Amino acid sequence: MNSTDLQEHWVNTKSLISGSNIYDESVYQQISSSAATQYGLKPYDMYPIYLPSCYFMLAPFALMNWTMAKVSWLLLSLLLTFLLAKDISNLFCSGKYFLLLLAALVCSIPWRHHIVYGQNAIWSLYFFVLAIKLSGQNKTFLSGLSLALALFKYSLIGPMCLYFLIYKRVWKNLLIAIGLHGAVLCLFSVFLHQSIFYLLITPLKWCAHKSSGGAYDLLGFWNLLNGHPAWIPYIASGIVLLVLVFILTRKYINDDAGILALTAMVSTILTYHSMNDYIVLVLPIAWVLTQEKWDKSLSFFLIGVFLVGYLRGHYFHLDWHPFNAYVSGDAGNPEGVLTAKWGFKTLYMASYSLFWYLSIFILGLRLIRSHENPSSNLSAETK
Repeated sequence: MNSTDLQEHWVNTKSLISGSNIYDESVYQQISSSAATQYGLKPYDMYPIYLPSCYFMLAPFALMNWTMAKVSWLLLSLLLTFLLAKDISNLFCSGKYFLLLLAALVCSIPWRHHIVYGQNAIWSLYFFVLAIKLSGQNKTFLSGLSLALALFKYSLIGPMCLYFLIYKRVWKNLLIAIGLHGAVLCLFSVFLHQSIFYLLITPLKWCAHKSSGGAYDLLGFWNLLNGHPAWIPYIASGIVLLVLVFILTRKYINDDAGILALTAMVSTILTYHSMNDYIVLVLPIAWVLTQEKWDKSLSFFLIGVFLVGYLRGHYFHLDWHPFNAYVSGDAGNPEGVLTAKWGFKTLYMASYSLFWYLSIFILGLRLIRSHENPSSNLSAETK
């Protein structure tokens, strides 16, 4: 466990709560260059891509030394993995399939990436699922508090909030979550002598270094085919988001599990997402377990989930080195056997994204046609 991603957030949080404006480029350069000598850490890009209200959630870990923080985050991630599988089991499957869902999580490549790099996707997904559970129990404030914690990874959870806002037509918990983040931002605005607008916009500017895309999102898919960023994937993301909103507004759809899985899957393709964010694949797996009848479309649906979650680890490398050397070259054969912009390697890599997109399409189509075949709903525990 090298925890390089946690290292980034830990250093930024320590600097932020000590009064440093980590969003200023000159300050960032100083923090990044001194992290190795000051804390004995390996050199790493400390891009401040999160809001101060997000980094503030890590304040307890920033008060620890690096070794203690790393071990504590690992133990917390393991605990949240267990609780996440348990809550999803209760929400989707009336308490059944807990061990299967837990195994689906810990055997997945996204979970491995999460643990190795010390990422925060499990944190955000768990608290989002907890917010759903608490909302179903009419505990609005606690649901809002949980949602505020979930919004740590706002690029993933932000679009998923449409589940509440449009499908459930629930907005008070989201308003509470935004209010809590706003209150923390106001405190940091005074503390850092910067405007709230500055603290909101600047982290997004730091995200520009990820414009080439991540694992299976539309930005990464376009960059794989074309070789450089462009506006086309952003337009495609907008269209996909509009289609999602259209599905969420269909009043005849009564499949909370399917809608939740769809919003999570769509969220992973709208903007940059690294491999660990695809931990949300546990939601479509849980949805499949709720289906009473099996058909061919479910088989194709699971192919995309399997490829993304269990077969290959990252967009830009293949885990099996001999095959990687064959298609892309290595030190002994730098050109590789198959090298072409539209050659086998490109199509091979693109196929993973295409199957993931196909799974999203299949789920969306099944939800639209759900009035023909009524689907399962969340268990009575949440109502």
